[in-house]
Amino acid sequence: MCGYRGCVEREIRATDKRGGNTQTMAATATSSSQNPAAASDAGDNPLQTQIRLHEVAIAELKSLSALRTVYQRNGHIFFRTTVEKATTSEQRQLDTTVARMQKLKPT
Repeated sequence: MCGYRGCVEREIRATDKRGGNTQTMAATATSSSQNPAAASDAGDNPLQTQIRLHEVAIAELKSLSALRTVYQRNGHIFFRTTVEKATTSEQRQLDTTVARMQKLKPT
């Protein structure tokens, strides 16, 4: 993982209902100040980075089976939920972030 400053990290933890095995999936995006290649990709826009993180989280959730339980982070606490509810929540956050980016984009 990267350092505290300049790194955005989201975690999704999945637990198998039968065996209790825990699997952690993390989507990490490094800020453009640390990685010049990311500067051209993200366009120096933190909203673009957040959009990318939400897209990766949704893709990871879609790869899980419906029998898995996931823990979704809300603040500093992880809450147990279903894959469908976590996917819906991530999609809602993605839509909100895209709408904010569209408002800031000049027409």
